[in-house]
Amino acid sequence: MSVHEQEGSPRPRPGAVVVKVKKLHPEAKMPAKGTSESACYDVYPIEEAVVPPRGSVILGTGLAVELPPGYELQIRPRSGYAFKQDVVAYWGTLDSDYTDEIKIKVFNFGDEARVLSKEKGIAQICVKPVYEAVFVETKELADKGHGGFGSTDR
Repeated sequence: MSVHEQEGSPRPRPGAVVVKVKKLHPEAKMPAKGTSESACYDVYPIEEAVVPPRGSVILGTGLAVELPPGYELQIRPRSGYAFKQDVVAYWGTLDSDYTDEIKIKVFNFGDEARVLSKEKGIAQICVKPVYEAVFVETKELADKGHGGFGSTDR
């Protein structure tokens, strides 16, 4: 019997990365896709919170994960909150050696306090491969341009 059948989880697509999830709180919800083609999984706070105008809060999800080596978990904002309420989750990375609770820092860029329900996802998480890099010091770089910071907006 597979890990998914033992724990009652849905069967993953072939080639899916297995991420172990531990619920640290009885109200914690498993990460969930909004649609079958969603790239990321919504995560939910374990309690309702009020984010003051131009302020921030840190919300617990009640979840901890174990990622396989060579992967990271990216925390991303949800566009609905950003476009409709000026509320944005901090974009961050959890490394594969981090196994404490996933916490989300949420910023309110608006002029009104915002109530975040524990029934609505506050952020998205994506599992991505990590590529090793070798940084090599050099005295010369290929001349590929010197623009940046809006230089192509001519």
